[in-house]
Amino acid sequence: MATFTVIDHTELSSAAASWSATGIPQSYDHLLLCGSLRTANAAWTEIVLVKINGATTYYARRTLYQSASTTVAATLTYGATTLAAGYANSNGSTSNTFTPFTLWIPDYSDTSNSKQVLYSSAPDAWTTSNMGYRWLGSGMRYSTSSISSLELLSNSASNLVANSSITLYGITGA
Repeated sequence: MATFTVIDHTELSSAAASWSATGIPQSYDHLLLCGSLRTANAAWTEIVLVKINGATTYYARRTLYQSASTTVAATLTYGATTLAAGYANSNGSTSNTFTPFTLWIPDYSDTSNSKQVLYSSAPDAWTTSNMGYRWLGSGMRYSTSSISSLELLSNSASNLVANSSITLYGITGA
């Protein structure tokens, strides 16, 4: 049976430029990062980014997304400077709504392969002119280094708002 161990849990008491976990123990099989986010951007939603080990090169990502007003679309990005964690509600969306998100990082401590990441989010950002996105994707950090740090930040450098909640789990036996 899989065991989930909380490595870090943060609920922001005030706005913050980013969230990070450093010194991630190498004793687990996989990592799961999940939570509920909102940014201070004036738009209705915003992409939230992920940096692995502080690196700003050698990422690739494939994303499928859909809103109520569009058909399913896909993007493919090579040579990206970060991974995407998905969309998050922002100040232009319904007040006090937060976006649930998950990032699954299998075999994060393996030093013989690049790191894969699976992510999803579903902003509840319904307004009269915009519809909420459903975001599902996978990414790759082209490095065989084990993952010792993760950082979440907004695409526009706006803050993550107070009451955003982030939990990092180490998983064994899965």
